[in-house]
Amino acid sequence: MAALLIRLIRRSSSFVTGETEWNADRRIQGHVDIDLNEVGRQQQAALVADRLSKEPEISAVYSSDLKRAFDTAQAIADRCGGIEL
Repeated sequence: MAALLIRLIRRSSSFVTGETEWNADRRIQGHVDIDLNEVGRQQQAALVADRLSKEPEISAVYSSDLKRAFDTAQAIADRCGGIEL
């Protein structure tokens, strides 16, 4: 299925989430669902504003099931006119 999805997407962009407390403590978090800290929320806001000003029209937004990833994806979707996640 992933190969099919890649063929259907003309251009894709990936974004990473901002800092968490575990990142700041240099702890590996893997798939543990740790929220963004204040620095991470500021990074998220800057990422959304900066990157979206440089991206062509965004027609779809996908996210992992981690809250920090979903929150970042939701901010991007909201900024793009409320695209459904």
